[in-house]
Parts: sequence; structure tokens; C-alpha cells
Amino acid sequence: MIELKHIWQTYKSPDGKTTLDAVKDVSITINDGEIFGVLGRSGAGKSTLVRCINLLNRPTKGNVIVDGQDLTKLSASELRRVRHKIGMIFQHFNLLSSRTVYDNVALPLELAGVSRDKIREKVTPLLELVGLTEHAKKYPAQLSGGQKQRVGIARALANDPTVLLSDEATSALDPETTTSTLALLRKINKELGVTIVMITHQMEVVKQICERIVVMDHGEVIEEGSVLDVFRNPRHPTTRSMLSGILCTELPAQVVQHIRDIFKAHPNDCNKALRITFVGEEATEPVIATCATRYGVNFNILAGQISEIQESTFSSLTVVCSCSQEAYDRVREYLISNNIQIEELNDAVNA
Repeated sequence: MIELKHIWQTYKSPDGKTTLDAVKDVSITINDGEIFGVLGRSGAGKSTLVRCINLLNRPTKGNVIVDGQDLTKLSASELRRVRHKIGMIFQHFNLLSSRTVYDNVALPLELAGVSRDKIREKVTPLLELVGLTEHAKKYPAQLSGGQKQRVGIARALANDPTVLLSDEATSALDPETTTSTLALLRKINKELGVTIVMITHQMEVVKQICERIVVMDHGEVIEEGSVLDVFRNPRHPTTRSMLSGILCTELPAQVVQHIRDIFKAHPNDCNKALRITFVGEEATEPVIATCATRYGVNFNILAGQISEIQESTFSSLTVVCSCSQEAYDRVREYLISNNIQIEELNDAVNA
């Protein structure tokens, strides 16, 4: 288990007269064996925070506890031993251009004084795990971006870590390579039981691989929970904005105007603009059709999206319904009773 308790990371300005809090009183717990995401825009403090886990950034205040040990209280030699069990992969790979794929993966073991035979016993299966056996004698310049990242992943696993920190490891990759890299990390998580901490600004990454996330903004945690819960009910404006490309959380101006036109055309009805969110089996049920026929409600579907998150179907519909208040109350009760979330958008439309 990883526990970050009341972490502050403060830097002085170049003139030494002012300070900047890059991380502000952050406390999170990461469970053994999970894939945990730290999400945020550039400058949110996510990389600064996660580098506190292996004390590449030593926090100004707070405690970093990994497997029951408070790393902030360890001696230099004790910290070096603990760091062997915390692997790290980087956005720009950080491979040595003068060493082959095999030798790059072997480097941490060489530095630890492991014998050649033991290194071979370790590196050979790692190259097989990441699908690079046939590239063992190649140099980084001969590899694609995805292959270079796989070398970085294998190198990070060389010391049998219990924790793997991924610092924007997919942001320099194309979408197809990103998907295959995330599939490899899921495989490592399941087969080796390694706890993985993903630092990313990409909603697509957390959607595909993470179980729980925190969202950071200006050095603070502004939202946390399971990926499904955060996607289903984003509470903070920053989270909603970051989700807008995936879940249509922000309505385009043309859609807003269309909703207003519908309201004007039905001045005597109870007009509601709704975002309806479905998860799992709910996403395949004909609930809109059921409401229309059972309660006589007219629905106008304006936008929709369907995704897969944590092997669950996740979909969102933006609709307008025009009906009596009584009919709307029945529709709302029916949807809620079927575990379908409803968000009324009238305030946003009328703003």
C-alpha cells in the first residue's frame, strides 16, 4: 500500500523572495495491486506529486509511506534499497543510445552488481514479456516509439518492483501504440501483481486502464473515486471540462440554441433538457422507448456517446423531453429506480 499524507511541495522563486506551492496538502491512498491514475492538465502538480513516491522529489512537508515504511525518514542507503522496488517509465523513454535493447534492460542489474548469468536469466524473459525478443541486439535508433517504450517498461521491471510509476508514458505515442502499451501494462499488472500509478492528462488513458483516479488542479486534489463514478458524475468544473471530449459534458452552441427553440415551441409543457447516463446492462435497455410509450413523453435525442470503461458499457444521452409535470415526475422516478443517472441541464441552457 502507498500512502501520501499531507504532502506539500514548495519551491522558492529564483530571487528567493517568494514561494510557489506545486502540491498543496495532498493525501491519497493507493491499494496493493491496483492501477491508479493521477489526472490533470499541464502544471497541475501531478508529476511533482507522484515523484514524491520514490522521493525523486522530496516533499517539503508530509509523509510518504510505501509498504509500511516512511520513506522520508530513511537514510540514504535505506532509500536506495527501497527504490529498487519502485520502477519508473518515462514519457521520452530515457534509453542509452549506445546500448542495445538487451543492454538497456540489463543496466539496472549491472549497477546492482548482478552476475552476467543472472542478468541473462532475468532479461531474456522480460524481453519476451514485452514482445522484443527479436529486437534484443538492436539500438534505440532502430526502434519505433512504441518499441522504445517497451524497452523502458522492461528496464523498469528488471529489479522485480512492487510498484511501477508511469510518468506520461503514452503521451508521445500514437493512439494505436498507446492502446497496445496500455494492454501490456494491464498484462503486467495482472500477471505480476505490480501496483501501477499512471500520471496522465489523457482521459482516454484512465478510461482504458485505471480503476481509481484523483484529478489535480493547481496542486490540489479536486476529485477522486472510481473511474466509473468520476466519469458518471464529474463534480468539479475542471473535471467536467476534461471529460467534455469523451462524454459531451459541454453542449455546443448550436445544440443549446436547438433546445431553446424546442422550449419555445412547447411553452405550456414541462420542458426538460437532460443528460442521462447509463452503465453496464442499463446501457442496452430500451429505457427511452419504454418511457415514451408508458408515460407518453416526447423525447428529442440531441447527442449521444457510448464507451467501454473497466469492461463496462458506459453511455450518455443528451435529450429534451416535453410533457406534463406529472409525466416527467414518473419518468424521473422510473429512470432512477433503474439505476440511471439524470442531470437536468435547464440552468446551463438558460444561462
